[in-house]
Amino acid sequence: MTLEFISLEDRRIIDGPVDKLMQMSPVKYRTPIEIMEKSMRDNWFHWDVPLVDDLNQYRSLDDKTRRAIQKDLGFLSNLDGIQLNTLANSIGRYITAPEYRMALVRQTYEEEIHVLTYDRMISSLDMDPIETYNLFMTDELLRTKNEHIIKMAEILGDDYSGENFVRAIAANQALEGVYFQMGFKVFYVVHKRGKLGGCAQNIRYINRDEMSHLRIFNSMWRDLKAERPELFTPTVLKDCREIIKQAALMEVQWGCHIIDGGILGLTDHIVEGHVKHNANMVVGAVGLEPVFPEVTKDPLAWTDTYLREHGIETNFFEQKVLEYEDKPLEW
Repeated sequence: MTLEFISLEDRRIIDGPVDKLMQMSPVKYRTPIEIMEKSMRDNWFHWDVPLVDDLNQYRSLDDKTRRAIQKDLGFLSNLDGIQLNTLANSIGRYITAPEYRMALVRQTYEEEIHVLTYDRMISSLDMDPIETYNLFMTDELLRTKNEHIIKMAEILGDDYSGENFVRAIAANQALEGVYFQMGFKVFYVVHKRGKLGGCAQNIRYINRDEMSHLRIFNSMWRDLKAERPELFTPTVLKDCREIIKQAALMEVQWGCHIIDGGILGLTDHIVEGHVKHNANMVVGAVGLEPVFPEVTKDPLAWTDTYLREHGIETNFFEQKVLEYEDKPLEW
């Protein structure tokens, strides 16, 4: 291994020299460092939230709602596992800027916490873990969805290029900003009826983390576009919008599937409107046109109150990292 000095001017997000010593000062890309340090201050563990009351409350729900929750946890646990592997084995391999490399290492750690948290929730609700984790074996729609997400996660694969890296950013924006979000809202809907407070609090912690993850990829998009504008061709931008759009269409289909006609006031129409609104916000945050221009309102806007409490910033599609009171979430 040859050690050499890498100047700030030579530092690049991708295709640059690799600083094996991870020299951090001076900082070139400030936003990922701010996000990472904010996440460190908000550190939490999967054992922090008591779940002792959730089992009896879960058992008091009707069969359809319980089944929706199990399917929801089956997908969410799969999704964080997919993302953990993607960060470690795919997109992270090609990043040469130490600021972004460190931010993604922190994100990978948080995905591990999420995987452990879902496992604890599944066990606490007395679900069969093998059945829940492997729902994709019996649910064809979930299998198709997981396979599509894995395919998107492997965009770089053996065909790395700067253009494909941009597409990979879009795939990660879809994962953090589209696929996760409806799954979180199921727990907020159930908690609105006074049930599963411990699980809902765990989801709020996870939701907060995913906000930060989306900000990382939004920042990466902006910084890379400023650094390598030639990568953002009309064809690439069209593909990125299509990645977000397809994610939304699959998420609508899945959301309607798990609620099976509706649970606790959550309907197919609400699912569709919420998911498509999220997709519009994701593309809008990086300057792209809405993928569903006919959707202008979020029918689940009331769930923003779950994120506003204690000063948590609700507009996670934007770049700015806002401080909020560092104390446990209360109910």
